[in-house]
Amino acid sequence: MDPVTEPSPETLATPKPNHRPTGELDARSTSGHDHRVTTGAGARPTSKPDARPAPDPHDCLTSRPHARVPAESTLRPSDPAPTFRLRGADGSAVALSDFRDTTVIVYFYPAAGTPACTVEAVEFSARSAAWERAGYTIIGISPDTVDTLAKFVRDNDLHITVLSDPDRCVIQAWGAWGDRMIWGKTVTGVLRSTFVVATDHDGNGTILDAQYGVRARGHVERLERQLGIL
Repeated sequence: MDPVTEPSPETLATPKPNHRPTGELDARSTSGHDHRVTTGAGARPTSKPDARPAPDPHDCLTSRPHARVPAESTLRPSDPAPTFRLRGADGSAVALSDFRDTTVIVYFYPAAGTPACTVEAVEFSARSAAWERAGYTIIGISPDTVDTLAKFVRDNDLHITVLSDPDRCVIQAWGAWGDRMIWGKTVTGVLRSTFVVATDHDGNGTILDAQYGVRARGHVERLERQLGIL
């Protein structure tokens, strides 16, 4: 192995010279773009910062790639429902505001195709007609890609809406991200959660019920009994 030469104390203590040309400085705008400002003779006009409005952090189709929204505290009845707009299994965009003057069941699950998540989705789908007759719309959200969800829907003949949230921006906004126990070990991931949401004429939602850490098997029947659908 070649010997490693360590720098002398003089080398470590000597600052590197700044080679920035005189009269030139860098400025970084809040939009994240690098703007170079030149002063003195021959100065060029500075570029203007991006004037577009800041993206909605819960709109995962327009927010910056891999954007992370800090996890919110858990939601409670009467809280405003965080907005969202995500891609469905068929690639189309779906927003909470698309569903107006109705009641929406929004549920979060860890991974399409896993046994518990499949059971939950199949149970919701099998009872989808009864939910519709009672005036409810079912929406499932997970970190899976659109392609994974498309296969999930095909393989299980699902008749409910499932949405892709790979950056977890909506999952975190609804408080459905955190620590859970698996086989005696603490892991961080999606918390299986279900929300009953009432939407108004403008598509704004209000939380009617929030259930965190639900058990997949039998959850749909328990929810139906709670809401008086059975």
